[in-house]
Amino acid sequence: LSPRRSLSSVRTITLDDILKEKFKERVQNSRPPIHPRFYIRVIPSPERNSAVLVPLLNVKGRPSVLFTHRSLLLSGHRGEICFPGGRLERNETPEQGALRESAEEIGIDKCSVEIWSRLRPMLTRNLRSIVTPVVGVLPDVELRSLKPRTHEVQTIFTAPLEELCRNHRYTRFKRGTAEWSLPVFTTTEFTTVCSTSEYQPREYRIWGLSAGILHLTLIHLLPALYNSEIEIAVPV
Repeated sequence: LSPRRSLSSVRTITLDDILKEKFKERVQNSRPPIHPRFYIRVIPSPERNSAVLVPLLNVKGRPSVLFTHRSLLLSGHRGEICFPGGRLERNETPEQGALRESAEEIGIDKCSVEIWSRLRPMLTRNLRSIVTPVVGVLPDVELRSLKPRTHEVQTIFTAPLEELCRNHRYTRFKRGTAEWSLPVFTTTEFTTVCSTSEYQPREYRIWGLSAGILHLTLIHLLPALYNSEIEIAVPV
């Protein structure tokens, strides 16, 4: 994107009812059939499935998305960039689970979230469970109220949607005879909401499952801004 186009595009991003309805329409039109970028098989153990919240909000006048940075002290998935969320409880919907886990992890009040839509589920890396993204807007959230409520979260930060739309590339993976691609996003224009670490990086890199969820969000939310020709396929 040229600087002129980028500036013009930023001015057109507004998290309002017009964008909400267009977003919901695009999501609805993507099913069925299964979105071509993602193939999801039936998971026999629904109690293993999870949901995450993709929180959209305005930060310093810029439409942004909120992430968590997992602690570097964890034995598994340490240092990864994630969306708030976790495993579903019995008889819990993805929306209920995403809101409950977001409150438990970083203190997002479920009453402050306006749910826009549920996206298509995605397989986890072990192919044994699925994660359902739930996109919601936080129109009046007080950033100062958000703090890590668990040792698993090290930092809460936001990144501008416009920057993520232009700062992305792709990584190819191979497992046996299966090959697939996933996007990788970078942000240097992030805003740190809260951190338990004294070290502050110059850049965050969003990859793996979180990048796939962000990709799926952006192609429905900002298709004119997010120019992506990637055909993501997960091994089955």
